[in-house]
Amino acid sequence: MNAFLKLAKERKTTYDFGAQKLKNKDILNILEAARWSPSCTNTQPWSFVVVTDSNLISKLMETANYGDFHTPPPLMIAIILRSKFCEGKKHSCFRGTVEGVFDTYMSCGIAASHMLLEAENLGISSCLLTPKRDTAKKLLKVSKEDTVPLLSGSAMRKKEHSKRKEKDGRLKTSCSIIILEKRMLIQKEPCRNADNIRRNYCLSRTGSIGRIAMTILTFPLF
Repeated sequence: MNAFLKLAKERKTTYDFGAQKLKNKDILNILEAARWSPSCTNTQPWSFVVVTDSNLISKLMETANYGDFHTPPPLMIAIILRSKFCEGKKHSCFRGTVEGVFDTYMSCGIAASHMLLEAENLGISSCLLTPKRDTAKKLLKVSKEDTVPLLSGSAMRKKEHSKRKEKDGRLKTSCSIIILEKRMLIQKEPCRNADNIRRNYCLSRTGSIGRIAMTILTFPLF
């Protein structure tokens, strides 16, 4: 099997984290993978905050959608979206009424994907969470102009995790991929139960599209 495809299939979200901390060299490798991820017009609209304080990590987990499904990891990396690369800053690849916004969120999603895949490559468990951005900003003392779209938790793996399973003949995904005349279209599905889900969960789908785009960029079909 193709080495990257094998890595992509083996990587899965961890809910029960161990307490063993990561080595500094592994943290640097994960950050280096994110640093080299592609972004719209190479804007690199991110910065990364590494959190090892267990009390702060627990508070950040409490801000996240489905954060209570996870035990707190010993390491968390917050992905900070820098506002100067957003709307009106002439760094847009998106042609629409909110130019720059979708680009930067997708770029952060791609960087997050790099981190998760490098963690898997190192045998490190991981998860990706969408926080309440205003609360996360206060906890991390982020500039009021910037935002925190994603949190990545990591820990040394407790045990060999089971392989991801397919459901109804396909892996669960929030998007469907359609091949049409050698062009790839990503068809976005509406947020389920949107009236009952926080708005930032729906916005996080933009990051999900970015992570799928990263997989396509790394593993071309044609």
